[in-house]
Amino acid sequence: MEYKLTRKRIKRINLYVKAPDGRVEVTAPLFTPKLVIDAFVLSKADWIRKKQAQMALSAASERPEEPISEAERAELKERIARLLPAWTERTGLKPSSWHVRSMRTRWGSCNTRTGRVNFALQLARKDDECLNYIILHELAHLRVPNHGPEFKAILDAHMSDWRRIRRKLKAQ
Repeated sequence: MEYKLTRKRIKRINLYVKAPDGRVEVTAPLFTPKLVIDAFVLSKADWIRKKQAQMALSAASERPEEPISEAERAELKERIARLLPAWTERTGLKPSSWHVRSMRTRWGSCNTRTGRVNFALQLARKDDECLNYIILHELAHLRVPNHGPEFKAILDAHMSDWRRIRRKLKAQ
């Protein structure tokens, strides 16, 4: 199986199947023998083929999306401004500021040091249920920076069906 190899100062071999074409990239510790890397990649061949098939299917079904307009951006900001105060009151977690920005790989982000929360512009095309989940998710990061049990407990306490909503977002 063909792959691009990058050696780094890391501890483990990492394998990536990159979109949109399904190319395989591997990062490996500096002195790991090529035979060991080849064996690792070969052991993951089924997983790699499955990922490549998923990407091919996804690429075939995707149509180019219209860019999000300024009107949609303004409407998203209004929706967040309407929903966020209820969540800050309910959770006791308040961001120092919040912003809407275009993000390719995330629905939101939180800087735990500054308390700043960012929401993805792409949420403009999601319903309030999804938006509420992302707001709660990012507010929870103000208290817990990772996705561990304490983080999940915050989500469970305030939104019992957050897992279903997360699956819905991932499926879209």
